[in-house]
Amino acid sequence: MNAIHQDYYVLSTVDDFYIPQRLFYQTEHFIHEILVYGCNPEKELFHIVGFDNRMIFLETEINFQELETAYKASFR
Repeated sequence: MNAIHQDYYVLSTVDDFYIPQRLFYQTEHFIHEILVYGCNPEKELFHIVGFDNRMIFLETEINFQELETAYKASFR
């Protein structure tokens, strides 16, 4: 979050199994990188970009807990 507040983007490794609106959400583990480009601390949301479950590249939101879970799972 500190990097986002300093106007940096963050490239993070995640497991799509834990990211809503993704092709592999709750069906298959898929480890890869996503781009986090913003956050809303009041709503506890990160802004990310990537391919959704229809394989359309777009901006979506993910809550803090979901991103933390997806991040930690990418190292198992």
